[in-house]
Amino acid sequence: MALRLAEFILPVGNDKLVDEILEGLRVEEKGVLKVSEDRTMYRILTPRDASEPLIDGLAKRFSDLDGYRIIVHSITASLPGPKDELKPREQGLRSEDRLVRKIGRISREEPYHGTSDAANLMNVYLHTVSLSVKVAAIGLV
Repeated sequence: MALRLAEFILPVGNDKLVDEILEGLRVEEKGVLKVSEDRTMYRILTPRDASEPLIDGLAKRFSDLDGYRIIVHSITASLPGPKDELKPREQGLRSEDRLVRKIGRISREEPYHGTSDAANLMNVYLHTVSLSVKVAAIGLV
């Protein structure tokens, strides 16, 4: 099971609001650390499919705060691993169907960050286009 670790810092006194957002989500682990007199850091470990509702809930509630930022890490390994038990309705599924269920869907931030670097205009591309135009112009003459 793929896990995500969401880290965010909020002013002290928002514990109940964060708990309301986490209510109904599958949370593997929650850590709260007081980083200064007026700031608290939260670390929430969730399965991949629960990270998007978590991020949406936090953004809806806290995006107007000064310095608001959520950092989401993709977890490669964790020990001990998550308790990944088959649900009774999944026990009768074929192994291919279980694999599809385990893969799940990706969050909407992942494709954006994966393509944002490739979408930037680079000098190599501009030089290649310039050279192509020159070669085409010579070919027309």
